[in-house]
This record gives sequence, structure tokens and C-alpha cells, in this order.
Amino acid sequence: MIGAVVGLVVAVVGGLVILRFLFGLVATATQRSAPATGDNALCSVLEDARDRHTRRFAVAVVEPASARPIRIATVGCSADDVFEIGSVSKAVTGMLLADAEERGELSMSDPIEDVLPELAGRPIGRVAISALGEHRSGLPRLPFSPRVVAASLGYGILGLNPYAGQDVSSVIGAAGRCRLRSPVTTAYSNLGGALAGAVLERATASSYPDLVQQRLVAPLGLTHTSARPDAARRHGFTRWGQWVQPWRLGGYAPAGGVTSSIDDLATLAAALLRDAAAGARSIHRDDCFWVRERTPDGEPVTWHNGMTGGCAAYLGLRPTRARAVVVLSNVADMRLISRIAGSVASTE
Repeated sequence: MIGAVVGLVVAVVGGLVILRFLFGLVATATQRSAPATGDNALCSVLEDARDRHTRRFAVAVVEPASARPIRIATVGCSADDVFEIGSVSKAVTGMLLADAEERGELSMSDPIEDVLPELAGRPIGRVAISALGEHRSGLPRLPFSPRVVAASLGYGILGLNPYAGQDVSSVIGAAGRCRLRSPVTTAYSNLGGALAGAVLERATASSYPDLVQQRLVAPLGLTHTSARPDAARRHGFTRWGQWVQPWRLGGYAPAGGVTSSIDDLATLAAALLRDAAAGARSIHRDDCFWVRERTPDGEPVTWHNGMTGGCAAYLGLRPTRARAVVVLSNVADMRLISRIAGSVASTE
């Protein structure tokens, strides 16, 4: 009897997954992308690179010292349309960490338990705050628990938000229960990004959404950027065209819950290049989540990308050239984003 019930459940779940996948393929096959509008050179790149599953797409090239400091092109949207920026949120969190240290609110070299005393005596409590931003805390990408497994199934089967209902206290509790990797190596961790946000909240006595608003959004005059879970947003799509519920993140917002527009991110990029934003010096640090690399000819590049269930984003800076590239899409296809970013980066 139990075997029959399990078999029925597996059959129903499998059927739902297949139907959702097929529906997405049909939607993709019948989707017609709007023509690109905006800067002519960028439009040319978009027309060459976009494909049928692109619903909304936006790119920007930022050169603060040039005659045209911000150039933008879009497909199916305006420069003010809001996108989920996924893990580019971690770079925002890195900026806030650097700013908090400059204000004397925390020290990146201090152990996490100094700010979150409930983690005293736990393995993660003895780890330096800086290790979170370096992805060397030893924390897993996500905690393993029945709740996380159930949320992942809900996302995989129905496209539901896998982070729903997880607040800051649940992030701290999960981090405290985790067994850290040994030996510690560099390993990407969304839990670590979320815990960095919890550290910020406790050190500054402000919520993460308020910090984003007060220290970045308001000073820079951003109009469509927020870390609040109730901020306006639209659903997106997988690379196969499947509908995905918007990801409204609470405790995990510092790791992936910020929403923004191409116009706002271009403004933020320009401020970073001019060292005119809170925590702008984070782009020169290895402990503030940014990825710092060099091109084959030795030029430094600082970047972060991000992807939710239905959106993808990229923000890349070349400080020595005072140039940045931003790419946003409401299709979760990082390969397409990377291809566009590479093409846009070579435009003049």
C-alpha cells in the first residue's frame, strides 16, 4: 500500500515537471522579442546576440569621464524597469560592510561572535567577518534541512520562491548549526552572504533594507532599487521559458534579494568608479564579495554576477579605464548574460 502511494506521488510530481517543461518550450517557441532601442552601438550588439526566449533585457556602458557617461539599450522594457539582481546583491552587501568598517561600527578582522554573541562557542562564531566576504568561512552554499529540501522541490516542480519564510533569525540559527568545511577552502556560500547581512544589522542597529535605502539609494538618488521583500517586481523565466515566482527574500536578501533597474545600476557603477558611493573602496578589497581578476594583458577587472529563478544580472568594472558594463535580463540564463557582457565590453 505504501509503495503504491509513493509511486503515485512520484508519478504526479514527474508529470507536473514534464508539463511545466513542455509549456515553457512552447512559450519560448512562440515568443517574439521586441526590437532593441537606445544607444545604436549597444542596440547592434543586442540584435546580434538576443534570441527568442529573451523577454526583457537591458544593458549599459558607463564611462563617467566621457562625453556620454551612461549609454543604455533595452529590449522589451524601459531603463526604469525593475529586475532581480540575484547575487550582485552580495556586492552591495560588501559595499555596506566596507562602509560600516569605515564608520567604526565593525572590524572585518573581528570574530563573528563579537557581533552575534548567540554564535559564541559555535564553529562559525570564531570565524572572522572578513571570511564571509572571501567565501572562506567554511559554511556550505545552503544549510541542509528538511525545510530547505522541501523549498527546493517547490521551486523545481512549480517554480516557487525557495527562500520564502526565512528571516534573519533563521539564517543565524542555520549558520550556528552548520559543520564547517575542513580544511577551509574558497567555496561560494549564499548562507555566508546572508550571515554577513545579519552581522551588518546587529553592528549598525538597522535592518538590511534600511541600510541599503539610507546609505546607498538615498545618497545616490536611486529611484528603483530596494532590498525590501515587498518591493515591486515581476516574475521571470528559466532559460527554457518556464514561469518562475518572484524571489522575495527576507533573511537571505543580503545574498540575493536586491532589486534594481539598469538606470540605477549604471548610476551606482559610475559612483563606484568615481569613489563617490558608500563603501566604494570595497572594489579594491578581497573580503567584500567582489570577484577581482586580471585580463590576459594584466588589466584589473572587478565584477559580480547573479541569478534568481527568473532573472540574471552582471556588473563589471574596469577601474583603470574608468569603465563599467551592466547587463540585466528577466530570463535566468547566465551564459546569455556572459555572452552579451563580453560583446558590450568591446563596444566603443
